[in-house]
Amino acid sequence: MKRAKKDEPTPVARYKQEKINRENLCTAIRCFFEIDRKAKPQTNNIIVCLYLAMIYEKVNFADRYYQKPYFAVFSQWINQYSSAGMWINRELTGTHPPETLPAWQMRTIKAHFINLLTGEICADLEAGLYTLQAFIPTQAEKRKKQAEMCKEYGITPPKRKRKKNNRANIERI
Repeated sequence: MKRAKKDEPTPVARYKQEKINRENLCTAIRCFFEIDRKAKPQTNNIIVCLYLAMIYEKVNFADRYYQKPYFAVFSQWINQYSSAGMWINRELTGTHPPETLPAWQMRTIKAHFINLLTGEICADLEAGLYTLQAFIPTQAEKRKKQAEMCKEYGITPPKRKRKKNNRANIERI
């Protein structure tokens, strides 16, 4: 690949060094899936990438942005997590295009298109097209709900089994 002169901007320079907006990413995922309350999504997490791939397919993101420069790079990256792409040999669906971009440019391209996708979903959420899914209930919330249901039917709620205190046994010896 030919090196760019210092005065010439690199092909990806127009996207600058974008970072993924984590709040928008979490909100966009919550529009389609129930996630843990403490979830802090990162794109190096396989589950988040699977969520993104499913959202990408559901909202037909490719139909609107396929003409943008470097969209092929992003779609190649996201398609490796889609239902069809996961079973194909990874060497065939490598994340780099033939001209092989450096890692920092790949991160910038991914961040740019993920921000476009999540920003679009957040705008649709504000317009009322989507609703946020509830968080996955914690164990304490599940037990509380179970106890309320038991009281409704007049049954005594089951008590939590607690571990025996080993200190008392150690002190006896």
